[in-house]
Amino acid sequence: MKSSKNWALFLCFAIGILAVQFVRHAGPDFKGVFDFTSSAKALSSTIVTAELDANGSINFKIDNKSNYGYADLEVKCSFIGKSGTVIQDSSFTLFNHFDPSNVKNVTLSTASVPEQTHKISCKADDVKVKTEVKCLVSPKPDVNSKVRCVEENI
Repeated sequence: MKSSKNWALFLCFAIGILAVQFVRHAGPDFKGVFDFTSSAKALSSTIVTAELDANGSINFKIDNKSNYGYADLEVKCSFIGKSGTVIQDSSFTLFNHFDPSNVKNVTLSTASVPEQTHKISCKADDVKVKTEVKCLVSPKPDVNSKVRCVEENI
């Protein structure tokens, strides 16, 4: 009998923890739909690739596949040795404007690259969203109708 009480108590405790975590992440204004912020949408559609050149500079290729234009992209990078071990993690802010649905190359020449770095792996971490592209489609398309897209400031 004690065993079933313990399991019931454990189950109630686990459900309580899950409920607290859900409410904590959803927030007090949760209405049943997780509405991701524009910066989260922009970050989830951004691909960052980085390469080291012979001079120790980092060449970033930022592929912004989102409908958001943003500035001041913060990237987190791991410097990796030949063995695959992460030597160091660093963050960099690329003070530039990144247009929606566009690829931009940025070189950072003042970065301190650890010795024995073989490759670098980076990901987008934070942005300041400035614009959003909104497209309008006519409800009655014909041969001459076109999709009209406008970039609006946020």
